[in-house]
Amino acid sequence: MRAEADYDIVIVGAGPAGSTAACVLSRSGLRVLLLDKSRFPREKLCGGALTAKTVMLLQRIFGETRASLKERDVLDAESSLYELVQRGTSLGTFAARDPFFFVKRSVYDAVLLEKAKAAGAHVAESREVAAFDPEANEVLTSDGGRIRARFVIGADGARSVIRRAFPEDRFRRRAWRHRRGVALQVSAPRDAIDQDLRHPVLYLGYVRWGYCWAFPNRDRVVVGMGCLPKRNSKPLGQLFRAFLANAGWSSLIERPVRACHIPYGDFLGRPTYRNALLVGDAAGFVGPISGEGIYYAQRSGELAARAILASLDGHLDHESRYVRLLNAHFLPELRRHRRARWVLFECLLRQPTAVSTLMLRALHRTVESVIHGVRMES
Repeated sequence: MRAEADYDIVIVGAGPAGSTAACVLSRSGLRVLLLDKSRFPREKLCGGALTAKTVMLLQRIFGETRASLKERDVLDAESSLYELVQRGTSLGTFAARDPFFFVKRSVYDAVLLEKAKAAGAHVAESREVAAFDPEANEVLTSDGGRIRARFVIGADGARSVIRRAFPEDRFRRRAWRHRRGVALQVSAPRDAIDQDLRHPVLYLGYVRWGYCWAFPNRDRVVVGMGCLPKRNSKPLGQLFRAFLANAGWSSLIERPVRACHIPYGDFLGRPTYRNALLVGDAAGFVGPISGEGIYYAQRSGELAARAILASLDGHLDHESRYVRLLNAHFLPELRRHRRARWVLFECLLRQPTAVSTLMLRALHRTVESVIHGVRMES
């Protein structure tokens, strides 16, 4: 096993969380190594929706406006309308106060990675991390490398190698497995389907403790389902096919379906151990109702970087600083949404259809506010 040059920070995972953290840290003159097992651009199972708070973050950290993102062809589609459907009944098509944007993750993530490189981060693609030693703060790669750093950021997703090295009191493994969600998704070119989808549609009532969606891209349509498996008695593949058939997407039934595990409400309130910090999906930072992950990935990547910089300047230790920043900016919001989803999924959506339909129509602005969350970005 060969030792390599030491770094100030090693970041495992070059998705939106890792690239955002790498940008913030590299701009401060620190030696940052960003590792990823894939070579970019690479595909990622994701609906690809960007909310208003995410667009605001992109402007604040990267200087990218809606206009510049469109000019660079990062934004693949846009809609100021959205539709809610419950058990086959449309609740209405509504005009959003802020538009929804849609991206291909292969494009979006590659652009953010280029930002990290331009900021000065060292990037190693196609390099998988096999293990992490939190006592030595040492990352071991599958090609036999051994890399030591002052800090390690785990941005390596729901199956995080960095998180699995944490002790039981920081990461309850059985609880994490029990509460994780699953997303299934299929896509097709527009000319291969009957529907001319121009705005996002959210479908309620087809699956318990979750929802289905149809998102427009410029040349494709993305249709998916996300839920907590433990709340559903039928196999998820069967439920997904039934949704496709009943919601007018039967032409997609024979197409390949991709699936992945996602954190869905079991986020960590203290995602640190010694000199390691977890961000994004690795810490479970996903919207407990919407399942949104991109914003929380990038925001937590930024906050982790700020915590490290503050600790290096002598202002609190990195762990205390990171936990304080998380609690100041979005953890309380995630906790409220986790409580609210019980009301949504167990109370409201289990009412007779006529009753829940009236309530959902009245609450559509609340749903929009939860998704866009503009007040959270500051």
